[in-house]
Amino acid sequence: MSAGHTRFISLIAAQDTFLSVYKNYATTEQRAFLADTVKGAAVDEVARLRKIAITNPTTGTTEGIEATYWFQTITKKIELLKMVEDKVAQDLTVLLDEVEGTASKPRRKNAPRPKSAKL
Repeated sequence: MSAGHTRFISLIAAQDTFLSVYKNYATTEQRAFLADTVKGAAVDEVARLRKIAITNPTTGTTEGIEATYWFQTITKKIELLKMVEDKVAQDLTVLLDEVEGTASKPRRKNAPRPKSAKL
């Protein structure tokens, strides 16, 4: 197995790990958005191309797949993932605005300080 192939396999594993972590921390709505967004012909084709690339050391073939085709196809999937990233960023911005709004409200006189408050 070549160093390039080993790197390719490790990148797939890293992406799988990142998606798993995302699913653990994302809201139900965000998980649904991922499932509804990152699907379709490009995603299916990337999965097919990955299988071919993974088995390449055994089969010795790329089945005629050209690098430009791979990059065009994976770019479409990356664009779908970017849509999910943008949605999460927007959600975090809204959450931050809500937290800042709550934090900027004056505290009642003699109200207990939150345990996390440090003086």
